[in-house]
Amino acid sequence: MATSARQSWFLKGCLGLAAVMGLAGAVLVGGYYWSKQRREQQATLDEVRYSALCDTARYITEHPTVSFDGFSPAELRALTFYLVRGGRVVRDTTVQNRPAAEELAGFNIAVPFVRFRKTDTLVVATAGRNRRFYHLTGFHHYAALHYGMLGYLGSHDCRFADGDYLVNGRPHEGFLLPSEGLRALASPARRRAAR
Repeated sequence: MATSARQSWFLKGCLGLAAVMGLAGAVLVGGYYWSKQRREQQATLDEVRYSALCDTARYITEHPTVSFDGFSPAELRALTFYLVRGGRVVRDTTVQNRPAAEELAGFNIAVPFVRFRKTDTLVVATAGRNRRFYHLTGFHHYAALHYGMLGYLGSHDCRFADGDYLVNGRPHEGFLLPSEGLRALASPARRRAAR
């Protein structure tokens, strides 16, 4: 009888220990998933809040990339960029290119202006007899949230949304295509020479 009472006591102790360990494991797993869900909700709220904060920058100092596809080398040989502010051209420049035939599919070029306002319009004009114009607007910044192994860390960086802008008033699809260009440009007023 003494051995069966001792075995019963030992069995009860093992079962009790297993129950406590199982309960502790369940609390840890439940706490992890609860914390993960809270971090995901906070990340959603922070993305909206921090993106609005990041987008308060008045100037674009990064050099947005403009990508062309479906153009001939003659059309890309000289690209003219106009910086239009308030309906007036405040700056313009022509970039000379010599794209090779294999570079024509997905030809990329950075905007040559060092700094411009977010409210400015960039106009890109191709060369050649089939000259086309593209109005680029809607440049902005966004919040890139920081994530670690366990999810959202609660911090962010402000980054430029390169490639996320409007072309001729429509959302950009990655490349400027000849079919999307305007054949004529409403001539904006030139800046005054006496500035």
